[in-house]
Amino acid sequence: MTFSVESENREGKIVLQETDESLATWSCFSGISETLQDELRKANVLIVPHVGYGSREDLVYFPRGTEELLSSLRNASDASLDVDICADDSTYQEIDLHSDILRIAQLVVAHFLSPVVVDLVSTFIKQQLGRRFVNGKVISTIVLSETPTGRSIKIRYEGPAATYQSALHDALESLRTGSGSIELPETTARDGETA
Repeated sequence: MTFSVESENREGKIVLQETDESLATWSCFSGISETLQDELRKANVLIVPHVGYGSREDLVYFPRGTEELLSSLRNASDASLDVDICADDSTYQEIDLHSDILRIAQLVVAHFLSPVVVDLVSTFIKQQLGRRFVNGKVISTIVLSETPTGRSIKIRYEGPAATYQSALHDALESLRTGSGSIELPETTARDGETA
């Protein structure tokens, strides 16, 4: 049976669903060298590319700002993080999709590190958006690799930057407790704080 839970309100959407993606599957991604694959097997956080865009199914890319995200995660004070990116230098390419939405590269994370990674990504979002944080929108996908149930769970968030951290922590708590329900927090129109 496939697991899938979704919550949506007028401001955004969060979806949790079972996936075949994991640290192991991405460390063997066909678009990278064997040398890099060996390095990726040591990582517990991977930044992975998007594959396909529109009619270009062969396009492998990262959203604008991915190098900054990689640097931010690598410079985190948490020594338990071993962060890498699924791209050789020669094939790495960023695409700017020219919208007001901040797109975060997909992350595949060892499940036990997910709360730390959510906090670090939240800090990155605040830095990237600056004064636009209060009204900013973000799209983010995090795959929790091989949770204690043996399955990997993909969490996709599309919504206000101001509620990103609380929405993802609520989703992680829902998965931890097995409650099977999530609620997407709403922001107030005035100041961006959660309602």
